[in-house]
Amino acid sequence: MEPRTEPTTTSSGPLEPVDRLRARNTAALDALVPALPPLVTAWCRRHGVQVPAGWHGAVLLECRSFLDGTGLGDLLPLSEGRLLDAVGRAVGWPAGMPHAADPAALGLTEKDLAQTATRARDAGVSTIVAPRTITIGDAEVRAGSDQLSTIADIASKTIDEAFLAQSGRVRLDTVAGVPRPRSGDGPSAKPRIVVAQTKRTNEDQRSAIDLVGEVAARAWLQRHYADVRWTSGYAAVVNGDEEASDSLGHDFEVTWRDTTRLYEVKALSDPCAGRVEFELGPSEVDAARRHARGNRYRILLITSALVPEERRVFDLPNPFSAQGRDRFRMVSRGVRYQCSPLGKG
Repeated sequence: MEPRTEPTTTSSGPLEPVDRLRARNTAALDALVPALPPLVTAWCRRHGVQVPAGWHGAVLLECRSFLDGTGLGDLLPLSEGRLLDAVGRAVGWPAGMPHAADPAALGLTEKDLAQTATRARDAGVSTIVAPRTITIGDAEVRAGSDQLSTIADIASKTIDEAFLAQSGRVRLDTVAGVPRPRSGDGPSAKPRIVVAQTKRTNEDQRSAIDLVGEVAARAWLQRHYADVRWTSGYAAVVNGDEEASDSLGHDFEVTWRDTTRLYEVKALSDPCAGRVEFELGPSEVDAARRHARGNRYRILLITSALVPEERRVFDLPNPFSAQGRDRFRMVSRGVRYQCSPLGKG
């Protein structure tokens, strides 16, 4: 599916180019959505209405995904009312709540909003040792399991058209030491399922980088495929998807021709080099081996995950497939692999 770039038109004449219109609508969404959660929470508390489940996850991420997936932002300039309608369709809207972002229009007082802020602050996690942070673009954010929704929302704001327009196509150089499926091989001792890093990072930071990579991968896949489902453990945490799990061995399922492609995402904080290295955990190795025949199982490599202007995407073959044979080097048995994605095509 090719990116939409033609200018929109109406009966009264041509409008601004689609990419400019899309950017303007996305910027308006980015400005609107962060102000909504405290309003929704306060209104629901005041009226005894349950907050829809979608508001407990990465709200901006889901709203951006909905806007891009439907193409609504490419058609016409979106008013606040239309944006609020899109938000409601993306994450749900409380029953009976007016579609408004003005506290007065919602009948909310300063006391209502202050109570909401106090409860949110009291619900925060306090730690004796301050956790480390990561920087996504220009935004520095604390890394931690309680910050995943915030990290996902910040990451979604860094996805730009230059990244989405990348084809992902790559020609891998041949490397030595090829992983071949063997009938008697079992998974090796369970490693931590993280991407290799050249800089020292703690577990929370590595998890945050993985999540940023998956957010970028999701946006890229949605631009290039019509039907995309996020299936990793992060989807379970961020979106409350009870069927999502890391045990599946892949992060995304996409409809492709008459079958389903399975994508496992690997994210690096560093830029792409002559050789990059990533890990496959036991469930991922099992899944890759099960799908060694054919082209269903893929690796989506995201480099410079935290630097939007340098971020790149590489659509890699299954290391165990015929297409991937001689293109990956097994660094440690069944776990860590190297490849050279900058081969000349």
